[in-house]
Amino acid sequence: MIIVLILLTIPVVTGCLPGTYTPEGQPATTCESCPTGFWKSLNGSEACNECESGRFNLAKERKSQCIETCAAGQSSPNSFTDCNICDPGKYQSEQESAVWKCKQCTPGLYSDSGSTSCKKCPKGTYQPDNQVRKIGVDVCKDCDSGKYNPNQGSSNCTDFPAGQYNTEKGATQITDGTLCEPGKYSDVVGASTCTGCPPGKFGSETGATVQAQCIPCHEGEYQDSSMGQSHCKKCSIGQASPPVKKGKSAVTKCVACVGGQYQDLFEAISYGCKYCSPGNFLLVVLWLFYCLFYCLFDCLFDCLFDCLLYC
Repeated sequence: MIIVLILLTIPVVTGCLPGTYTPEGQPATTCESCPTGFWKSLNGSEACNECESGRFNLAKERKSQCIETCAAGQSSPNSFTDCNICDPGKYQSEQESAVWKCKQCTPGLYSDSGSTSCKKCPKGTYQPDNQVRKIGVDVCKDCDSGKYNPNQGSSNCTDFPAGQYNTEKGATQITDGTLCEPGKYSDVVGASTCTGCPPGKFGSETGATVQAQCIPCHEGEYQDSSMGQSHCKKCSIGQASPPVKKGKSAVTKCVACVGGQYQDLFEAISYGCKYCSPGNFLLVVLWLFYCLFYCLFDCLFDCLFDCLLYC
């Protein structure tokens, strides 16, 4: 009689024990352990509970709530049994954090994998992408040529002003730019090169910002280069430069003096050829007639080539 009373006082266990459950479609007598990232503290066949975000359970018998949390620089998505380090460009600053998602570095900052904080981009670099990228970056970008950045933690770089240029990446200050040399100009900001004055013109100023600062060649001069020159060339003997009329193109070459004119200066400062005096012009005409007579009649065409060279 006593034994029967004892048996009646023992609680009857129905369903699965804590930490186990009955899979869907299986008999109620079938019990399996809660899977990774789940727990169950009561008897019964119902499903296990999923660990809350940022927590996981390392216990072999998953009878209680998940209590383990991630350290700084790590995160734990739902139902994970351990933590993942934060990707580059992201961070997690809280110790024993229940936050499962790593935070994104803001523009101008960067981070290595597993970081607890973000770092400022150094001078001469920038970082604009972190907020729009699914995965951040662990390096900052160098400022492009034509740009500079004197500050840390920037999301963009500054253009060099007009009249300057810069060919190197990663410039840190405005003095890294170079003024356009005489004969060249830059009418845009952020230039990596300067533009040369067109043919027929030259430039005398440093740091020119517009093409209007290019000057037409003076009388007796010309310029045939398109690379940008600081001075024009002088016409040689027997040549002169035509005058530049309003609305016409600048002088790109010298022209030879026509018959009856001459220019005896090697670097003529005048654009016009000089006229021969009447006596000198007559002598030239007589000399031409003499050469023609000699070649046609005296040489009798046998020495025509030599005669023409002589004349």
